[in-house]
Amino acid sequence: MDRFASNQNDQALAPVASESSRAQVQAISAQNVNLSGREQCKPAVFIDPAIRRVLANRLLVTGLLLLIGPIGLPALWLNRRFSPVTKILGTLGFVALTIVLPIALTWYWCHHALQPLVDTFDKLQ
Repeated sequence: MDRFASNQNDQALAPVASESSRAQVQAISAQNVNLSGREQCKPAVFIDPAIRRVLANRLLVTGLLLLIGPIGLPALWLNRRFSPVTKILGTLGFVALTIVLPIALTWYWCHHALQPLVDTFDKLQ
């Protein structure tokens, strides 16, 4: 089916549902406006309320970040209880740990495990 035909079908169905749709849209938009007259921010992705309740637990999100890092970052950003500054600092801290910690451990291992081996080979020559 081409694009023009689907548009004609949509236009044919529009008058049937337009009155009820307009009422629903007006009711929803009235709920989304707070007392100051500005629209509230709604999440772009729909998440099941049961999952959102689980992600609202700060301790669980912190545990996810520490134990299963890459899964913890989306959980951190979906949690409404963390402020944006905390989310940014948590993300930067997590990224720094995933970059700095392996480098530091490698440096430590090279210095303490390989350096005696290199010194021994130098003494043999």
